[in-house]
Amino acid sequence: MSVRVTLPAPPGPYLETGLLPGDFYAYEELLSDKEREQVERMREFLRRRVAPIVDDYWARAEFPFQLVEGFAKLGLMDWADPDSSEPRPSNLLVGIIALELAHADASVATFFGVHTGLAMGSILTCGSEEQKRRWLPAMSRFEKLGAFALTEPHGGSDVAGGLETTARRDGEEWVLDGAKRWIGNATFADLVVVWARDVETHQVLGFVVEKGTPGFTATKIENKMALRIVQNADIVLDGCRVREANRLQNANSFKDTAKILDLQDPTSKMSKSASSPSGILELLDDPKVNAKKIRSAVTDTEREIRFDEANKPGIANLLRIYAALGERTIPELERDYEGKGYGDLKKDLAELVTATFQPFKERTEEILADTGKLDAILAEGAEKAREVASRTLAEVYDKIGFLSK
Repeated sequence: MSVRVTLPAPPGPYLETGLLPGDFYAYEELLSDKEREQVERMREFLRRRVAPIVDDYWARAEFPFQLVEGFAKLGLMDWADPDSSEPRPSNLLVGIIALELAHADASVATFFGVHTGLAMGSILTCGSEEQKRRWLPAMSRFEKLGAFALTEPHGGSDVAGGLETTARRDGEEWVLDGAKRWIGNATFADLVVVWARDVETHQVLGFVVEKGTPGFTATKIENKMALRIVQNADIVLDGCRVREANRLQNANSFKDTAKILDLQDPTSKMSKSASSPSGILELLDDPKVNAKKIRSAVTDTEREIRFDEANKPGIANLLRIYAALGERTIPELERDYEGKGYGDLKKDLAELVTATFQPFKERTEEILADTGKLDAILAEGAEKAREVASRTLAEVYDKIGFLSK
């Protein structure tokens, strides 16, 4: 017996021109003209080079290395070369690019994110100037590819609190022992950022392990059900010796870099459930209110501006917020504010927060003030959602065996 159902109209090309279907609130319209051109180049690359081949590579569980050159030509990471004059991309552009990649293929998006976000991001955030100059130029051109080895056989991305992989100092070298699991890009990466716990201090340290290092073995995980194009690996570190020069010199711990703390209680995470609203920065607050919160942020009685989580948690928190919003590294900020006072840092941070939050505040107020426009945006978003859902529904009906009229 066959069942006849009514299906939505067949969808158009897999990657249409124009705004991303999943961008229901048209955030892409906030990009500059140059940023929109970058997004369109990416979209064209994904449409012509990626979408037509990913199904075949998914079936074979192989990675399409011919795409690497295409990513390099897009120039999206040129800014990461310390000698480049290209500006660092806005957080909005980074987010839109991530959406475009995921829309085309989740596995390819994972490859790009691991290389540019996790591996290069670790070096950008935690590497010394010498290390950045040594590794980032080739990585920005995709000539050297990176991986990020955190998760282990007994722990996922929350493993930082109980990291089993160890690092032991031996003269000018470190000896790494342990295992990592589900490490994307690891079978072919030239540079693998490995996180391990110092056996003496118990501090979590980061190391860049280069391809071919004795004691480092990466074995592809076979028979995966999802993200089959991603070359995940089991890594074994057996007496793997890494030079001190390859230890990320500014790496502290995951807690230090992954959380923004309360302005009034810099030992607690900034949260809407905090006991006092004076420690929280709200996107829709009046700029003067947020500026006052920053000026009133709890600090210590010293004057030196440096990142010291144990002794100067308030200043460390302000530096962390500045680095996140200003797209700067903490060591760069420490150099910029050498010899300056806490008031200088707070004043500049208040201006940065205002400049960052203001476009979102204005856009929100504009939409809320025009109910007709709000209804139109919601209706347009709903229509985009229906189009995306209809494509998935059509594929499901086809696989189940339902017939359309």
